[in-house]
Parts: sequence; C-alpha cells; structure tokens
Amino acid sequence: MLAGGPALFQGEPAPSVCQRCDVEPASVPPCALVITQPIGVNESPHFVPMEARSPKSFVAAVFHRREADRAQFLRRLRTAAGTPLPDEDRAQACTTRLSAEYRAHREAGDHEATVEAAVRWWTRVQKATYHAYRLRVGVDPYVSSCLIAFDELDERDLRSNAATAVERLQADRRKVMRFFGFSPPGA
Repeated sequence: MLAGGPALFQGEPAPSVCQRCDVEPASVPPCALVITQPIGVNESPHFVPMEARSPKSFVAAVFHRREADRAQFLRRLRTAAGTPLPDEDRAQACTTRLSAEYRAHREAGDHEATVEAAVRWWTRVQKATYHAYRLRVGVDPYVSSCLIAFDELDERDLRSNAATAVERLQADRRKVMRFFGFSPPGA
C-alpha cells in the first residue's frame, strides 16, 4: 500500500509455495522487472539507461515472491552504491563495461542484476544518488515490490509508476495465459 492509500490488488496474494507439497514452482522467476520510465522503454530490449538522453528519468519496478528477497535485493543495491569507482577505472571504461553487463543481464532475464548494473553506473560514474521505495503491491505470485528511481518521486509519481508496473505485469500474465488457452480471471 502506498502512503495510506488502498492496495492495488484485490484479495490475498497466492502463496509462493505449493500448499500440498511445500515446493516452490520452478517455472516462476524469483522476480519480475518492469521499467516504467522513460515511457515506452519496457517494450524495447535495446534500452540501456547509460545510453539514454535523460537517464535521470529511469524508474524500474522490481517484484519479488517474498519480502525477504526484496530486502536482500535492496541491501545488495545499498552495498553496490556505496562501493567507490576504482581509481584506475575511468568513467568511460566503467560506462562501457556496465552497459554491457546491463544488456547481458537483461537478455538473460536476471532482473536484479540488471537493475544493480544501472544503479552501480548511476552512483559510481554519475556520482548521484538513487532512490528506493518499498511498495506493498503485488501481482500473483509476486507479493512484494519496490521502485528504483534515479530521481526522487513524489506521491503522485509513486502511485502512477506502481500502477503502470502492476498493469503491465498483469497484461503480460494475460498474454501468457491466453497463449496456453486459459482464460485469466477478470477477462
């Protein structure tokens, strides 16, 4: 829930572990990534914040299956952001290396490492701060989420980016369900 407002999903989220056999579904990635800003880049696999005209507008929503996973991810981001750029590592060389890392992680579907590469570039090369917002919104099976932004967001922008991320994740889920011939709830 955002700052006293209503939750963006209805009902209780489904458990991330099968109740009968106590096993996590292997087919569900541990997290999901939705880039909400700049507008339209989530659909482009070629977007790299390090090469954007206005990287400050970067906002990514990361959804996790467990709150503990989100907390661990945010701790790793804080550690990565606090590590200074090595003296021998020039800004341009670091940008090139982190751009390649970002692309490789995004193509591999390693969403946490994708965001971490962007944050490392923003904090080390640009010498700027990033902003992390813990959210209480989810889309089954993801029960925990956060927004990572390069610029501070006000409450209206937080709500807008969270709603956009949830809508996109739900739309992707509906596409997959339709592909396999299932009718998603509420369709």
